[in-house]
Amino acid sequence: MRGTYLRQALFLAVLAALFFILISAMLIVNAHGGELPETGSVLTPDQADAAFTGHSVVAAGGASGLVFSSTEARIAEKQSDFSVATWLGPNRGVRFAGSRLALGHAWDWCWCDGGQYWSRRSYRRHHTKRRRRYDDRDDTGLLVRYNRVEGAFVGAKLNRERWYQLDYSVALWGHGGYGFSSKAWRYQLGLERLLRVERDVFFALGGEVHDLTETQDEWIIPTDENSLAAFLIKEDFRDYYRRRGYSGYLEQNLGSKLILHAEYRDDQLLNMPPEPERRTATNWSLFGGKKVFRPNPLIDEGRYRGALGRLVLDTRDDETVPDEGWYVQAQAEFYGGKVASDYEFDRFILDVRRYQPLGYGENLDIRLRAGTSRAALPTQFLFDLGGISTLRGRRFKAYTGNRMVLANVEYRIRADSRIFSDFPLDLFGGMNLILFVDAGRAWFCENPDRFDRGFRNLKWSDLKTNVGIAITDRHGRVRLNIARATDSGSAPLVVTFRLNRPF
Repeated sequence: MRGTYLRQALFLAVLAALFFILISAMLIVNAHGGELPETGSVLTPDQADAAFTGHSVVAAGGASGLVFSSTEARIAEKQSDFSVATWLGPNRGVRFAGSRLALGHAWDWCWCDGGQYWSRRSYRRHHTKRRRRYDDRDDTGLLVRYNRVEGAFVGAKLNRERWYQLDYSVALWGHGGYGFSSKAWRYQLGLERLLRVERDVFFALGGEVHDLTETQDEWIIPTDENSLAAFLIKEDFRDYYRRRGYSGYLEQNLGSKLILHAEYRDDQLLNMPPEPERRTATNWSLFGGKKVFRPNPLIDEGRYRGALGRLVLDTRDDETVPDEGWYVQAQAEFYGGKVASDYEFDRFILDVRRYQPLGYGENLDIRLRAGTSRAALPTQFLFDLGGISTLRGRRFKAYTGNRMVLANVEYRIRADSRIFSDFPLDLFGGMNLILFVDAGRAWFCENPDRFDRGFRNLKWSDLKTNVGIAITDRHGRVRLNIARATDSGSAPLVVTFRLNRPF
């Protein structure tokens, strides 16, 4: 047992060193590519075509040039020395010349001949950064969802951020509601003490009690979209179990980009519905017809006690529809060991995403995700791949295992990009054409006593791959995907409609 803890400590030390190197490199790249020069500095020709995504700008001192904006640019006509500004059309830009010009809150790039300018962060960037540290980031109010194990669920929620906006240092947060088909109440109630070290540096200490309907599928589909699919077409893309217990946590927010989170959990995990022979609580939907919901799988019930650690690096310009930046999340879970638990295992998940502008109206988005474990994993903690957000040309959750690798690549082209300059695609209000490739695999390692086993002999030919095309709205959220597996000449086309990006 002592050797096991020494190996875990060594692993965590190596992992921390690797993350430090990775985070340092990413922050340097992000700072080099996205920061504006100091206020009042003179723009030189070398600064032309610079990517200053998500800022607003006031050009002054005789500057002239062309600014492309992804939202409607607004001219500061109240400026006494305002000179000339020509609006070039929706989603096109503003050509300016003269002594002063104020641009709107979100824009893509700016080219200037010379002169001075003043800049400030846009509300879009500031707002998302300020809210990022909260898991319960939705506004306080009504909570509504629909799924096959609760039916219609209605409740209310209380957000931590409301207290901090009122300059309180202690926050009461949580939610509660009732499932009409499960005939059960669910709740979470937490108390948090926030210590503000600097403007963007926080330390939080908190605890909470809960009785939740839990899922491991948040990364596949958001709650709102899944609820609509279940309510309208009888498709529920999540699997559920009941999680009843408490936790205590520490969280360190190092500025707006880096968050460290440590948590102790003591939970009782139970099947939903509780009767093994009854795998759904409802089979109703508005347009589902004679379809039936997928049975909710049985889990390994019992008491789970252990610790969770999470590191998040987020330099994205927007949380929901990013165009630029990094997102890295590393999570480690340790159950059992020195605490009494019905199951003893470790699980590790790494998710790395990059959103890279390639030019005006073009983006390359990449996600790499991997999962592994030590010891046998309970059923509900296994890794699933296939279908929406993962391998889009495959059957939903077609592959399962205690090891997982996944890569998604999307090349996004907006209707107003130079590639489509001769096509009237902007008549539809702006849209994206997306070409994507998915590759991944989930499998069982026969001897999972070490987390690094099972990857050494992995070859490209072992991966399941598919290619596809998508037509989306301007932000890439509402989309029609058409995908096909590449390892079979007779593989069918898989068509899916989504209301959110896959990553």
